This record gives sequence, C-alpha cells and structure tokens, in this order.
Amino acid sequence: MISSRFLAVLISSIAALSVHAQPVRTLPTPPPVAPTAVVKSLPGNILKVPVPRGFVLYADPQPAIAPYSEMLLFVHGMDSRTEEADDITKAIFNALATRVPVGPPPNWPPMPANAATVHFTNCPDPSKGCPEACPHPDAIVNGQASAVVPFDTVNGAAVPLYFEPIIPQILLDSPAPPGQIFNVPAAHNLGSNEGRLRADLRAAAAVAQPAQSLKQAAFYFATNNPVLGNAFADLSVTGRRSFAIFRQLLPQDAFCQSLGAQPPTNVSASGIVAGCQAALRRAYRVANFLRNGERGDTPALKTAKINERNALGWIAVSGEDDAPHRPVNVPSSDFPQFDLQVVVATPMGPTPAVNVSTRFTIAQFLVPSTGKNVAVISVDLPTSGYADNIDYRLVSPLAAVGQPVMVGSVPVDFHATGMTPLLDFIETFIVRFVDTLDQRIPLKNNIRAVMGGSLGGNMTFRLGRRTDTPWFPNFVVWSPASIWSSLGAGNDLTKHVGIATAWRSADQSLNSPSPNDRAAFFGSWDKPIVPIIIPMAQSDTWTSDYYLCKKSSVAGARLDRQETYDPRFLAWHWRLGMEQLLYSHQNPISPPSNMAPLFTLNKKPMLLACGLEDHVPYNDICPATVATVPLMIGTPGKALFLDKTGHSLDNERPTLWSEQIIGFLGL
Repeated sequence: MISSRFLAVLISSIAALSVHAQPVRTLPTPPPVAPTAVVKSLPGNILKVPVPRGFVLYADPQPAIAPYSEMLLFVHGMDSRTEEADDITKAIFNALATRVPVGPPPNWPPMPANAATVHFTNCPDPSKGCPEACPHPDAIVNGQASAVVPFDTVNGAAVPLYFEPIIPQILLDSPAPPGQIFNVPAAHNLGSNEGRLRADLRAAAAVAQPAQSLKQAAFYFATNNPVLGNAFADLSVTGRRSFAIFRQLLPQDAFCQSLGAQPPTNVSASGIVAGCQAALRRAYRVANFLRNGERGDTPALKTAKINERNALGWIAVSGEDDAPHRPVNVPSSDFPQFDLQVVVATPMGPTPAVNVSTRFTIAQFLVPSTGKNVAVISVDLPTSGYADNIDYRLVSPLAAVGQPVMVGSVPVDFHATGMTPLLDFIETFIVRFVDTLDQRIPLKNNIRAVMGGSLGGNMTFRLGRRTDTPWFPNFVVWSPASIWSSLGAGNDLTKHVGIATAWRSADQSLNSPSPNDRAAFFGSWDKPIVPIIIPMAQSDTWTSDYYLCKKSSVAGARLDRQETYDPRFLAWHWRLGMEQLLYSHQNPISPPSNMAPLFTLNKKPMLLACGLEDHVPYNDICPATVATVPLMIGTPGKALFLDKTGHSLDNERPTLWSEQIIGFLGL
C-alpha cells in the first residue's frame, strides 16, 4: 500500500528532477571576438557615458553574423535560459583559440560501433573524480560543502553576480521565516515568499504605467527617500509591459515640469521637479544598461559592464506582475542579446497560432588557425528565461494529455492519450525560430549542428528525426530527457499516480493559484525526493557529488527562477515535466502498424553522451542511454559515457565536452 503523502512527494520530485533547470554560471572572458563578427548598436563603447546627457534611450542593437560562419544552435534545459549556453560556448571558443585544425569529420560508423566509457585518471586521486576547475567552488567547512552565492572576481576583489541578496529588506513583502536568517543558506529565506516585493511595489508593476510609477519615484526622491525612489523608477522600465510603454512615451523634462505644476502636499514645485529628474536619470540609466550595457565579450566591454552594473546596485523588478525583458538582478550573457517575435501554430489551441516574444544571443569567434567564424545562437524557449510566460491552455487543454482517475480527492490512476502538445509546441517553436531569424539573417545553409542537454537534449533528439529540416545536419545530445520508458505505459500504478498528481498540480497552479505557491515551489527544492528511499533533494541530482561548484550552482539557479517566476510559469513547469515523463524515445513509431521505437528514425549524425552518475529511480537517464545506444544501429555517430560525472556534464566537464564537439563537427 502506498500512501497519498508518498505519492505526492514522489511526483513532485519526479516531474522537477527528471527535467531539471540547469544552473547558469559565468566563466572568464574568452579571447576577443573578431572585428568582422562584432555587432554594434552604437559607435564606440556603449557605456562610454554611463548616464546619458539629457534623457536618451539608446536604440536596440540589431543582430548580424559574419558571412560564411559555422553556426551552432543551442537549446537549453527545462526552466532555464539562453545563458545556459555560455559555459560550453566559452569553452569551445577557448579551445578553438589554440587548437590545431581537425579537418572535416569522418563518415561516422553506426553509433553502437563507436561507443566508449571515459574514465578520469589525470589527477593524484582518481577516486575523487578528477573534476575540472569551476568558477564558484562551494565553501568547505569541517569537510562539508555549502553553497556560496556565485560572484565575479575583478582585480582580486569579489563583485556581485546576483544582486537579489542585497535587496533593501524593507522592500520585501515579509521578513525571513521565523527562526531563519536572511540569505542563509545562500539564496534562501529572502523573505518568507523568496524575493517577493511588498504590496505597493507589486501594485505599480501590475499596473505597468511608467508615468504613474515615475510620479511615485519623483515624490520619494523629493522627500529624501532614494531607496523607494530608485525602486519605483526601476519598475518603470524593468517589466516587459512597462518598458514597452516607456519607450513610446520617452518622458523628458516637460513631464517633470507638469508634475511641478501640481506638486503633492508638503513638497515644493522645485522639489518635485528635481525628484522627477532624479527618477528619469535612474530609469533611463537602468533601461540603457539592460538593453545595451549587458554585453561583455571583449575586455573593454566586460570592464564597462561590471562597473556600471555594480554602480546600479539592486534593481527593482516584479516578475509575478510584469515579467522582465532582460536579466535584472541575475548574471546576463556577455554575448549580444536580441528580441524576436515567433509565430507558432497551435492546432489544438483556441486560436490557430501563438505569437511568442523571445530573446536570443549570438556569440561569435574568429578561429585564428583557419579564419573561420564560429557562431553559437541560443534562444529562450517559451515560458523560460525572458521569453513570454504562456498560459498553456493557448497550446491545448490539459485534458489533451489525459485524465486522472480519482477516488474522492486521491488520484489512483491516469489514462494517458499518448499526446504531448507542449513538447510538440516547443519543437515547432525551435523550427519557427530558425525560419523567422533566417528572414533577417540568412543562416540555414550555415548551421552545422543543434545541441542541448536535458530538455534541450530531448528536443535535439526529436529534431534529429525530422525530414522537413535539411538545414539541421548534425546533433549533439547529452543527458536527454524522455530517454526513459514512458511513465504512462505499463501497469505500474505508482508511475500512473505520479503522472495524475502532476496533472492536478498543473491544473491547480493555473486555475486556482495560491499566494503560498511561490514559497512552496522554492521550498520543494530542498525536500527529499522520497524520504528514506531517495533521501536527496531533487536539486542534488543536477550534478554529481564530484562537481566542486555543486551547491553554489544550485543557489544561482534558485535566484534565476525567483526573478521570472509567476503562476503561468509554475503551471507550465508542472505540465511540461509531466509531458516529458509521458513521452519516450522508446515509444513505437505508429502502433500497431509500426512498433519500432522512435529513436530508430534518427538517421543523421549524432554525438550522444551522459554522465554515469545521472541515475535516479523513475528517470535513470544514463542507464537508459547506455541501454539504448546498442540499438541505434541506424544512427551514425559517437556515444560517450562519462564516469564520475552527473546530469549537467557540460557544466562539470566543459573542457572535455567542448573538445568532443569540435572534433565531432570538424570545426
């Protein structure tokens, strides 16, 4: 007999754990990009004048890629963002800076004939895994590792990468929970609701009227309260809806003079005008940094970026009320960022298509030994990072996936339809993203590979068997979700009930959200998967215990999600996790006529890898990958199984993995 408590804990961990959000980190700046590859939005250094003279909003940069580039498309993991590509991108560029050209790739044999296990022995004590260096090692006290909030180091001094832990605590909706200490453990207890702003700030963000929030900012500056003055000014430009209006209004001194004509009680006309000017200076400065100043892919730009970001300090944003359009208090990519509108068909939705506003980055490097330009394009997937958080009902009703079987309020089974509309939507989004970007920058003929891990590995695996995208020629896949057998198949009611519980969570999160959902979501990161049976937290499964930045990377990932969380994100998270557990690359192609598994349709070259530590009950990703590779006789390529390595092998072994990618593609 399995208790309902057991089942609830089981599925909450399975759905999140199996398709985890990979942490975002920052590595040292790579060699300078080639002059021909630089994308400029303004002549000279963007931040030469950090505070513009007058009130000027710089034009957004426009994407460009050097001709004849070798292009890689990166697809990130679940709940993650484009910055997930930065580690492996910088590792690839660093390797290409000194590597002898490897020439074109060979005609790959079938994958079963080209599979190997990699053991690491190049250190004094191989039993400790011989891990690669990482930028933000955990603190070790009395032999125990604990997280630190990741930071940057400039001239030997630590500077923040994550600014949420330095929020003025009077701006939170509540203090840390009773008996807890703010930011202890690292990235925890940032108020009882984990970084949620107080009511007056949330109200300003929800209204998304920059003229109103600037007026409030002016009042606080005029009454000598710069903390609230900055916060209300920030909310005029950090949210997507507010910024869209702000860039149309472009308020100037005339706006301030209008406030002076009817000053608030106990504030002089000159005082409110001066306060308004301070508010505008702050708003324009923040907006210009977010839109133009986050680039840091040359030493000069990196220095300017760090200096300006630290000068700005904590910046107010309320993702639950007005989603941010750029990273605000979390690390942003050093590579140029751009926006794109992507129209994605929704054959099961209430409308024929959904328009997704998304963000993408383009990283470029001129290889000294060959003169070739290598470009990595990374995009925020729907309801991830700084793309639109979508109501999943716009894609399909939840019932399209199946229905739970209930006895009272307790799920006892799940009847799956076999459909996974959100996964189909994301795959279509990736194809349509390339189609849409190709209309601005011709790139299809130059794409060398699609690559990704976890959800990104799932998507890359799926894209590898499409017949309508000849411009996707090679596939680099690691730790692919859905490589397991479907949890909706067979007669194991434990699995079925887990799916039913996730279905109910997806339904509840969207249709009857609770103010406590935010705290519960982040609190779940630290709970055992199944007490006694699987005692680790789901976040512990993201990397192996050999990884020197294990706990600190989880702290960074936690802060990433606090900035972009809202009820639609939570509902999408549950449904997407459930769909990945239902979907399987082992499923038959078209039962009952063709019972061959889907992976037999992967006919294009693939580099496939997993870490042998990536094994958790119900989603044994690496054991399932190891078992599948011998059956992939129709897939040319190479398979690697990395010893003493976990799920995020691109984070744990970026040097090794970048060299494998370069060799596989012949870059």
